[in-house]
Amino acid sequence: MFSVKSAFNAGALIFTLAALLPAPGARAQPASEIFPNKVVRFVCPFPPGGANDLLARLFAQKMADAFGQQVIVDNRGGAGGIIGAELGARAPADGYTITMANLSMLAINPFLYAKLPYDVVRDFAPVIELAQSVNLLLVHPSVPATTVKELIDLAKAKPGGLNYATPGIGTPAHLATELMSSMAGIKLTHVPYKGSGAAIPAVIAGESQVFIEPIATSIAHARAGRMRALAVTSGRRPAVVPELPTMAESGLPGFEFTSWYGILAPAATPRAIVLRLNETINRILNQADLKENLNSQAMLTIGGTPEAFAGKIKNEMLRWGKVVKDTGAKAD
Repeated sequence: MFSVKSAFNAGALIFTLAALLPAPGARAQPASEIFPNKVVRFVCPFPPGGANDLLARLFAQKMADAFGQQVIVDNRGGAGGIIGAELGARAPADGYTITMANLSMLAINPFLYAKLPYDVVRDFAPVIELAQSVNLLLVHPSVPATTVKELIDLAKAKPGGLNYATPGIGTPAHLATELMSSMAGIKLTHVPYKGSGAAIPAVIAGESQVFIEPIATSIAHARAGRMRALAVTSGRRPAVVPELPTMAESGLPGFEFTSWYGILAPAATPRAIVLRLNETINRILNQADLKENLNSQAMLTIGGTPEAFAGKIKNEMLRWGKVVKDTGAKAD
């Protein structure tokens, strides 16, 4: 039976529903315009203590400041970056999980391993290249070599007698040292560690005697005498260590190795969100304090478009695929 009360309740319901509907002419706000409106997870597929972790934490704080949302670094080290890379590739494609990437993860592992749980081209959307890093060739102070030539002569006299440390199988240091060994005609024994955080103390202790590592995480040890720097791996001498020769100047013409780092999103991430991330990080890369910070550690800021980073990955895959084949480097 109809009553005033039921009419009132029906009217209230209609009013409530009307209030929830958009006003005439209003449009739903695209996700990219409100992104991010919750915590962003930044997967770092490498353990704490190395250049990847250093950069991930630096950019996480800068992105948090820019977005007004927390950006949390999630270290998922292991298997040369494969564990973290798979996690990043399989994450929801909404921009709320991004992945730190480097040379080994994108351009070395696909050729070093017979099968990977991710496909570099199919499973990721490149966001931006962050930086490039100059590396040092270092030895333990007990090694009687102060130049690259002396190290090569020593290694030739005792094939396999010197251990070289790396942050893990398939890392840039692994392939760079194999490339050096191949070009110099020497044999060194590979000792992979679980990240730079474990490799650096091992070299300081003398467990391994040869080491290629970014300047950012090794220069303090070299200056303190805990390691001896013989050369830089870049094509020219960086301003931060002008006294050190390049590998090419030291008797290995044509040798050049530079680490690089970038950010990826899952492949199906909406283009608008990829561009939002890209534009924000490009602005961060132009901040004077960040440039000064990275330059002091022989890191060069890069930036650019997602397409530029995709092109870089493709070219580096061609280059390092050949290095893996030519040096015979293996994952076991």
